[in-house]
Amino acid sequence: MNFQVNLHLPNDLLVDIGQYLQLSVHVELEICQIVAIVESRSSKIDEWGPEFLKLRKMPQNELIKKAKNVLPNLSQEVPSGAVNYINRCMIYIEQNAKYRHMVVHGAFSFDDTNGDCCINYLHWRRNHGQRIAEQDTTRITQEMRKDALRNLEQLLGGLIWAKDKILAEH
Repeated sequence: MNFQVNLHLPNDLLVDIGQYLQLSVHVELEICQIVAIVESRSSKIDEWGPEFLKLRKMPQNELIKKAKNVLPNLSQEVPSGAVNYINRCMIYIEQNAKYRHMVVHGAFSFDDTNGDCCINYLHWRRNHGQRIAEQDTTRITQEMRKDALRNLEQLLGGLIWAKDKILAEH
């Protein structure tokens, strides 16, 4: 089925957008599970499940803050590599939060001449205590798109590995 968006954006870009969004959501899902497992000190879903559901509704910046506060509670039995990896993931997510928001809330356009796309995005900034909306247009190359997808795929795989290590100790 064709939609209006298919008239303006190529299928490979639409697939990349969908994969980026799903990878981002699954990264957050893994972080929620890790935090819930560590807080409950249990590998049993009926014990960490209720906290997991609360975490899923948390804004991303609050989730990352909570995860950073919970990580020191990991037992010494969990490999330090898993803890270090999770910490690196938190830094990556914080540094790239703007791009996630741009993809979620931005309107894409496509440049046929070079295969790049632009994201038109509205963001808030503060000016003397007042919130002011500003428009931003960011150019994204095909290489940047593929790099972002590769990075998120690696991030997700590493978080799944780290969660498995944590589950093995709880």
